[in-house]
Amino acid sequence: AIDLGLDTLTDAFNRFGINRKVTDYSAALGSYEVTPITMVSAYSTFPNGGTRVSPVFITKVEDINGRVLERGIATKSKVTTEEVAYIMTSMMQSVTTSGTGASARNNYNWQVAGKTGTSSDHRDAWFIGYNPVFTLGIWNGFDNNATISGSAICAPIWGRIMTHCIKLDNNGRIPRSDDSRYSFKKPDKIVSFKIN
Repeated sequence: AIDLGLDTLTDAFNRFGINRKVTDYSAALGSYEVTPITMVSAYSTFPNGGTRVSPVFITKVEDINGRVLERGIATKSKVTTEEVAYIMTSMMQSVTTSGTGASARNNYNWQVAGKTGTSSDHRDAWFIGYNPVFTLGIWNGFDNNATISGSAICAPIWGRIMTHCIKLDNNGRIPRSDDSRYSFKKPDKIVSFKIN
């Protein structure tokens, strides 16, 4: 972060939809407050090949006769390359296979990438995960000083809700775990090899 400089960090934050001026380097470690919906929008960049999609809360407004009066349309903006988005996804897949987000797979059978988070006082926890179709964030917090973690609370909830989303996306049927619609595709410019 120090090598990049605060202006470069501010530019990156803004491209990902986190609209604020970065004033200290700890922002790169997650020290700034960001709403869950802002984080979900930022994470939407990765499954969309480097393009961030803004959230839409109301998709359309109809009158009593079914005539559409207004539509909510998501805006899209290119944030990074398809290759960088894939590498980020690959890293976050390891969080859900052998890391703190593995419990997201307790009730979920398709590919997933994501990240857990816990506030420094362990009173707030979250998990944001995605597949190529859906990005979903779960937040949980207490005002009573009870401690929680994103892996114990939020990741399993994410798995249950995302399984339901996929079922709804398939007219009530549960697709096979190898369904290509829910599998991340490696860009042609990415080459994989093992290093001993």
